[in-house]
Amino acid sequence: MSVPLLQELIFMKKLLFLLTVLALSSFAAFGQPAPAPATTTASPSGLTKTEAAAPKPRLVLPPEKAQPPATVPAVGANSSNTKAESAKAAKDSVVVPPEKAKPITIPRFDKAPVIDGKLDEASWQTAAVLKDFFQIQPGDNIAPSKPTEVLIGYDAKFLYIAFKATDEPDKVRATVAKRDNIFNDDYVGFMLDTFNDQRKAFEVFFNPLGIQGDGVLTEGRGEDFSVDLLMESKGIVHGTGFDVEIAIPFKSLRFEAGKGKLWGAHFFRRIKRFENELDSWMPFSRSISSNLSQAGHLTGLEGISVERAIELIPSVTLSESGRFVRAYSPVPGIQDVGRMVNEPIKFDPGLTAKFIPNSAMTIDLAINPDCPGRS
Repeated sequence: MSVPLLQELIFMKKLLFLLTVLALSSFAAFGQPAPAPATTTASPSGLTKTEAAAPKPRLVLPPEKAQPPATVPAVGANSSNTKAESAKAAKDSVVVPPEKAKPITIPRFDKAPVIDGKLDEASWQTAAVLKDFFQIQPGDNIAPSKPTEVLIGYDAKFLYIAFKATDEPDKVRATVAKRDNIFNDDYVGFMLDTFNDQRKAFEVFFNPLGIQGDGVLTEGRGEDFSVDLLMESKGIVHGTGFDVEIAIPFKSLRFEAGKGKLWGAHFFRRIKRFENELDSWMPFSRSISSNLSQAGHLTGLEGISVERAIELIPSVTLSESGRFVRAYSPVPGIQDVGRMVNEPIKFDPGLTAKFIPNSAMTIDLAINPDCPGRS
């Protein structure tokens, strides 16, 4: 065999080996799982979190090898570990001040305040006062940039809530926005878990002019801002900040009230210019994903008059249909395109009824004769 032929064979073997290595590397890389995308829960109010999905493991270990080996701490070495664990537990836990750990009793107003944004009526002097808010975003239960107070009272027909937000008036962000489109402004608001079941709550927010954004929060499922509550609100920006005054009819809510009954409650303030700061009356633990389980409580709602309302909405549907028939008797060689004959006009009445027997129950009834299967 000649020398050039031998050299060519050696070169071909090396090339074949290199191609095999590259093919195996590509196949191994192709088998690796792609990184999981981040998941985001949209929220008009901004009270949501964005979390990255956990990547899939590349290798599944047997159970006996998956557990870390047991270790015995050396003498004198466990003190630092204990301190570190205690520090972490202290950071994750939240200490609720004594005045917020017990239910707040809401006083009854003798005279209803005028909802004009001016908190100058004598009724507000007897209201329950909630203050000492915590900054929970971006800070972690630290002092807020600006103080906020909430005043609460009620009478037989209305729940009254007012916010006093201290701020520099020329820096307050407020626009004449549409309802439920206020979350680019500064705003204040609250959540009311009126059955205290930590599952669902009414949530209502207001910009500094008193324009409303309202809906329902379902724990673990997010917010539904298609719900519109009947209520009255007014806000005024003045020399020391802004005030918002609210009156919510009890007939707009579903709730339990009476002696000893509790409502879960959160009160918030958003200040846009301070890195979208969010202040809360109750402290929040970031290690707990639930909002309503960290709520404060209101009580004292007694002697409430709830109207036993019946709402009737009648409806009428008129419809007309047609069909094709022959235009003339069949004639050989001539195509019959037919003609349209209209059927008689149909008249279908309907009725939707809503009955509210008490504050905790609503009965809906719909009667519509135009149901499937009817000829």
